[in-house]
Amino acid sequence: MDKASLRKLYRQKRNDLPPSQIRTLQKQLELQFSSYNLSSISVIHVFLPIAKQTEVNTWPLIESLWAVNKTVIASTTDFDTKVMRHWRIEANTSYHNNNYGISEPITQDEVFSDQIDMVLVPLLSFDTYGHRVGYGQGFYDRFLASCRDDCRFVGLSYFEVGPKIEGLSEHDIRLDQCITPKEVYNF
Repeated sequence: MDKASLRKLYRQKRNDLPPSQIRTLQKQLELQFSSYNLSSISVIHVFLPIAKQTEVNTWPLIESLWAVNKTVIASTTDFDTKVMRHWRIEANTSYHNNNYGISEPITQDEVFSDQIDMVLVPLLSFDTYGHRVGYGQGFYDRFLASCRDDCRFVGLSYFEVGPKIEGLSEHDIRLDQCITPKEVYNF
């Protein structure tokens, strides 16, 4: 399927999830994440969830990372230049919602993409090749392209692997893995 069709389909699928099923999927995904080997990872970039998009709630994951002394990074986005900047977040970090309703940290401790060991990547759908469908603006593809070659790109999804994604471009960055409620996919 092409990216536009998958984007529409998976947005609808997420919006159709009843709250009780979201809670179950979330707990299962958290359990999968808790068994993920982070021993070689120090600095982890985590997307802050957009509730109105029914994204995976990353806050429990963030708290679990703090509990094992990992450095957690979140981004702010400049929608005019389409550039993301990255900031260390801690338990006492303050946040504000940008014009699109996305929570962003208010902080002064900037971290650059070459310092990040792992990125938890938001997505709508992914396929068996590690390709993903996001929201179509290319923010994460540009960000991931600026990371070190050994940085791990790990998607988070309430859904298992979807259909093969057609219409990819040279700018689309593949995932290394994707964590779902039922398994961790390796690509």
